[in-house]
Order: sequence, then structure tokens, then C-alpha cells
Amino acid sequence: MRLTSSFWQPVIRELHHLSVTPRFTLLTVLTRRAYTVSELAAHCAMRQNLVSHHLSQLKRFHWVVSHRQGRFVRYRVNRIMLRRLWEQLDTLFKELSKRDN
Repeated sequence: MRLTSSFWQPVIRELHHLSVTPRFTLLTVLTRRAYTVSELAAHCAMRQNLVSHHLSQLKRFHWVVSHRQGRFVRYRVNRIMLRRLWEQLDTLFKELSKRDN
């Protein structure tokens, strides 16, 4: 199995989306609970417009989901995506370890 095969391209693409430090930071924080943009900005010491930008990218790639709570929008991590990526990486590492043996 080649790492550049079409089977691994989605994994590589997902890792690329998360390779931007602010996105990874936001995603890490969002694993704890749902946050508003202003809460995330304060927690991560980032400007709100930057948080909004990265949240829109994470949402576009289905890494976060949002729900309205009154006049606020809360964001949380999409655990299905995290689980899927973990399973794909686990498969990759198992394949690589078979090669080493």
C-alpha cells in the first residue's frame, strides 16, 4: 500500500486542514465543550474575526458543528470526524508496522 494512493488521499487532506495552528488549537479546545466565538477568542487569546475565519473553515470541512442557543451560536467538535480520522490513522500505522516486521 502506498501512502500517496487514492485510499490515503482523504487522510492526507484531513491532516492538511488541521495543520494550521489556530485551527488545531480551536479544535483541541472544542473537544472539551461547546463554545461561542467570543468565548473561544478569550480562551485562545485570538481576535474574534480570526476565530470566526478558522471556525468557518473547520465547519466547511465538517470538523465542527454549530447550534444556535438563543442569540448565540455555539460550536463543538464533530466527534464522528475525529473518530474516523483516528481509525484511518490506526489502519495506516498498522500497515506501516507490518512492513517493518
